[in-house]
Amino acid sequence: MNQTIPLLKFSPSTATTKENIILLLTHKWPLNAKEIFLEVQKHGLNNVTYQAVHKAILQLEEEGIIEKQGKTIQLKKNWVEQSKKFFTDLTIVLIKTNKRLYLFILFF
Repeated sequence: MNQTIPLLKFSPSTATTKENIILLLTHKWPLNAKEIFLEVQKHGLNNVTYQAVHKAILQLEEEGIIEKQGKTIQLKKNWVEQSKKFFTDLTIVLIKTNKRLYLFILFF
């Protein structure tokens, strides 16, 4: 399965427009494009244009990360569930790997 999951940066000021939109929609939803633009500009990228936000919204929708319901936009439930599964599986692998590494160090 070919799956990509954008990883969010911790600081909205250094995150991409798409990352800012995803981060915003984890806290507030549904929002229309203008509301997203104003919030991203206010809390993230103060020099971003409406056109850049609109382009990012279209890309996120095409990537299956967000969905439009009428004029409002929200994260797609399926993407959130896939992301959760990805990070749950990753956590399990890391825990197993760390246990193996710890056991290796203990016995050698």
